[in-house]
Amino acid sequence: YKFTKAARIYLDSLVTKHRSGTSMYQQIDGKRYDRSCLDLAAHLAKDELISKPDAEELWKDVLDGPGVTQCEADTIAFVMEKYKCSQ
Repeated sequence: YKFTKAARIYLDSLVTKHRSGTSMYQQIDGKRYDRSCLDLAAHLAKDELISKPDAEELWKDVLDGPGVTQCEADTIAFVMEKYKCSQ
C-alpha cells in the first residue's frame, strides 16, 4: 500500500513502542515505577484497554530479573488502576 508521509508517521506512531525517558524508573506522585513496564502499558493500551494477552506481556516484562521487585509489583498495581482491564 502507498501512504502519504503524514499517514505513515501516524500509523508508525500507533505500532511503535516509545521510550518516555532514559532512566530505568519514572516517578509519579513521589513514587518510583518501572519505566519500561509503564511504556509498554501505554503502548498496549492505545485502545484504552489492557487485555489478558497484554497483561501477560506486561508480566513477562517485569520478570526480566531473578524475581519481581517491589518497584515492579507497584508498577503492575499502578497499571491496573490506571487502565481498564478486560478478560
